[in-house]
Amino acid sequence: MTYAQLKGHFFDIHTAFTRYHKGFCYIWIRYFVAPRILKKKTPIEKPETASNLSMHILCRHGSVVRFLWAMSSFYAVSEVVGSLTIHNDGTLEADEIALIKKLLPHARIIRKEDLEDEAKKTFANYPLILKFFQGGSWQARKLLHPYLSSTRPFMMQYESDILWFRTPLFVAEALKNDFPKPITTRNNEPCPVPFLDGTQLDPHLSMMNSGFMLYHKMDFNLDRLEAYFAKAGMSKNHFVEQGGYASAFGDYEPLPEEKFTIKGTNEEDAVMRHYTGPVRGKYFIRGIPYLVKNHIVNVRD
Repeated sequence: MTYAQLKGHFFDIHTAFTRYHKGFCYIWIRYFVAPRILKKKTPIEKPETASNLSMHILCRHGSVVRFLWAMSSFYAVSEVVGSLTIHNDGTLEADEIALIKKLLPHARIIRKEDLEDEAKKTFANYPLILKFFQGGSWQARKLLHPYLSSTRPFMMQYESDILWFRTPLFVAEALKNDFPKPITTRNNEPCPVPFLDGTQLDPHLSMMNSGFMLYHKMDFNLDRLEAYFAKAGMSKNHFVEQGGYASAFGDYEPLPEEKFTIKGTNEEDAVMRHYTGPVRGKYFIRGIPYLVKNHIVNVRD
């Protein structure tokens, strides 16, 4: 465990005690209940039902427990299942990869090295995009690796700090009837990306959240993305990939916040909830207990 990860653990424990007043509950769920999923002997995946859809998720060392809960909850409630590609941020260790392969045997685990030839070919006319890919940051892996690795017309991406509580009916509806623009979650407030000329990303685009996205692969417009990097440079801004997606899309359709949100939604009403860093404690205090209590995810075979 790195110093940053250790610091994060102590911060989350402190927040659970002082902000949510559920410190002991948090410790019990995070360190005793949640890890039980690692001991499952049978796969958590379901057979594919959508041959035109690829699903993508980024995974890193230390987040495998959250990742498996996210995937278990998705497979438990979703009627639409595409091929799964797991994007290794470069830190997954051999035992973590072996565990993932045991529980998700049909998933692909992709590394940056696996995509380098494809990147040089695909981004040959986009030097700024290629430079961003070669930088190897987690933002580059989340922004560019799904596009490079998918051969299917529709793509769905989500993060390991999302839990699913009810069937996302809109996915089947969208794939059946087509949809004019990407469907995404929405931020609670703008996440600005500063540009080199002193301006910022368009306010509407800065409200798009990349925690969940369903889109046509062709909606990921490389010309618009190259123009975005010309404005933003090789920014180290935390939201650079989110702004990249929004700029490449050009527009998006936000999901209803009362059912798909970051803050304010009770698990009893939500289809899914995105437990971002500021509310990460609720992933363990509220999210996992709800899944277990309602028999959505079983941690034992």
